[in-house]
Amino acid sequence: MSPYSHYALQSNKDTICPVRYGLCQCVKGEGLVTVDSQGVLRAGPDTGSALLEVIAMETCGVNQTLLISVRVSPVWFVRLFSVSSLYSVGGGGLPAFPLGWTIRVRALCYDNLGQQFNAHNTLTHITTNRDDLVQVTPDSDSHSFVVQTVSGGLTVLGVQADPTNPSLSDYTPLPVLPAISAPPHTLRPGDTLCFNTPVTGPHGQPGQWNVSSSRVLQIDSKTGAALAKHSGTVVVYYRLEGGQQALREVKVDSPAIPELSPPDDRFLTNWPGAADYTVPVEIYTSPVNTAQCSLSQREAIEKKLQPEAELGCSLHFSAPYLQLNTLQAVMVTTPHYDLDTGEYSCRVSVRPQSDSVLHLLSSISVSVSLSASLRGQSPVPVLPLSALSLPLSGHLVQLPYLPAFHCPVSFLVLSALQPMAEFSVLGTKEVLSALQFHSDSTDVLLSEPSQSDGHLVLSVYISTSWVKSQALPPPANITLSSHLTPQTHVLTVYITVDSEVKIVMATTATLYIVYNSCMQTVPVPVVGLYPNTLECSRTVRFSPWIRPSSPDTERIIRRRSWLWSTR
Repeated sequence: MSPYSHYALQSNKDTICPVRYGLCQCVKGEGLVTVDSQGVLRAGPDTGSALLEVIAMETCGVNQTLLISVRVSPVWFVRLFSVSSLYSVGGGGLPAFPLGWTIRVRALCYDNLGQQFNAHNTLTHITTNRDDLVQVTPDSDSHSFVVQTVSGGLTVLGVQADPTNPSLSDYTPLPVLPAISAPPHTLRPGDTLCFNTPVTGPHGQPGQWNVSSSRVLQIDSKTGAALAKHSGTVVVYYRLEGGQQALREVKVDSPAIPELSPPDDRFLTNWPGAADYTVPVEIYTSPVNTAQCSLSQREAIEKKLQPEAELGCSLHFSAPYLQLNTLQAVMVTTPHYDLDTGEYSCRVSVRPQSDSVLHLLSSISVSVSLSASLRGQSPVPVLPLSALSLPLSGHLVQLPYLPAFHCPVSFLVLSALQPMAEFSVLGTKEVLSALQFHSDSTDVLLSEPSQSDGHLVLSVYISTSWVKSQALPPPANITLSSHLTPQTHVLTVYITVDSEVKIVMATTATLYIVYNSCMQTVPVPVVGLYPNTLECSRTVRFSPWIRPSSPDTERIIRRRSWLWSTR
C-alpha cells in the first residue's frame, strides 16, 4: 500500500460467521495502518511493515486465524498494460491493433522492489499524441481507460502519476491498421469481391460480417463475400462475440454505362434447336476482385448474392402487332454472370414453337434490338419503329436476326407408280438463297430448286437405276441446312414396292375412312408419274376393287348400297 491509501478486505467467511480484524501486537508497526470492524484497511503517512490478523469464529466453537503482511511504501514507477485480448488464425501475432477495435488499458503502480501495489492514492492521467486516431475515455476507476481506434496510424499513449515527477510516467506505442482485407481493384456497381480477416474469437470461432448500408454493398454474413450495388461509401464490419469488432471503409465508384457487343460470327434466329445467343455486356468490372475467393465464398456469390439479378436485359422488336406478340412469347432473354471472368452477358433463348408459329415467323423481316441496364439506372425506353432503324450504340444495340426457315413436310413416299414428289420451304430471300440440300442415297435425286416470293420448291425423284432393279432400298434422308444459322431439317424419303398385299391393306383402311365420311364424292388432283408429266385435276370416284377406268365401275358403286348396309 502507498501512504494515505485504503483497501477493503474480503474473505469467504464474511456471510457465514463473524470475522474479526485486528493488528498483531508482536510486530512493530503500531500506528502504521488501521483496520475497522468492516475490514477496511487504511495506511497513514509513514512507511514500513505491519502484520494484520483476521479471525473467523465458527459456530461450532473453532476459530480460524489468518495473518497477512502489510507493507506501506511510496510509488516508485508506473506501467501501462492492455487488458483486452486479441486472437488470430493459427495463433500468430498481428502487426497492429485492428481498426475499430476496443482496447482497455490500466495503469499499474510498483514499489522499489518491483512489487505491484494493491492500493495507492496516486491519480493517473492518460494522454495521446494523435487525438484523430484514437478516442480515450475513463473506465470503472481512475486507473483504467477505454481506447477506441477510429483511424489507422501510429499513436503513442502516455500515462502520468505525478506531473512534477517525470519518473512516474510511462509511454507505449499503439499501431492501428485495418484487419479486413482491402479490395484489390477499384469497385463499381456489379463487382463481386471477398473480404477476409485473420481475427478470430478466443476459441477460433469466426465472426459475423455486416455493412453500414446494404443498398451500396450487399455482403454475406458468414463468408464475407460481397456484391457492389450502388455508388457510395460504406463501412464493412466484422463483429465477434463479446462486442469486439473490426472495420474498414470501402468506396464504390459511379457505375459505367453498359456496352453490348453482339458476336460477329452468329445470327440470332427463332429456331428452337439453336444454342443460346449470348451478348457480352461490359460494365467495367474486374475479375481481380474475386481472385482470392475461397470455395465457400464463391458458392455464396452464386447462390446467395446472385450478381446476375443486378443486370436487366430487354428485347425490342419492330414487327406487326400479331408477329410482335408472338416474338415476345417465343424469345426470352436472361442475364448471366461468369464468376471466373467477372463478365456479365445477356442470353437470348428460344422456346419451343408449333408449326403454325414457325410458318408465321419464317417469311417476315423483323428488327430485333437488345438493351441492358443495371439496377438503379434508368431503363432504356421503348423506341418507335422508325427509331430502331437508326445506328445504335451504348446500352441499346441491334442484333443480326434471321428467321428460321420452315418446311411443313417431314417425310415423302415414292414408288414406281409415283416416282416424283415436290416439297416447299418457306423463308426470307436471304435465308432461302443460302439453303443447302443433301441426299444420303444415290437412289433419291434432287432437282434444282426454284425460288419465288418467300418460298422455295424442290422436286425429289427416284433414279433410273432403281426403276430397273425394283429392289427395296432403306429410307433416304434429305438434309436441309444453311451456313448462316445452325438450323437443320431432315426429310425422310421412303421408297415402296407396289404389291397386291400392300394394295389390299391400304384400300381396306381407306374404305373404312371413306365409309365413315358417308362416301362423299371429292375432287382428287391426279399427280403425274414423271417430272415433266402434268395432268389436269378431275373428279373421280373411289372403288377398292376396280380401277376408275374399268367398265364395271357403275355396277360396283351400286353394290355399295347393300354391301355396307347395317340393316
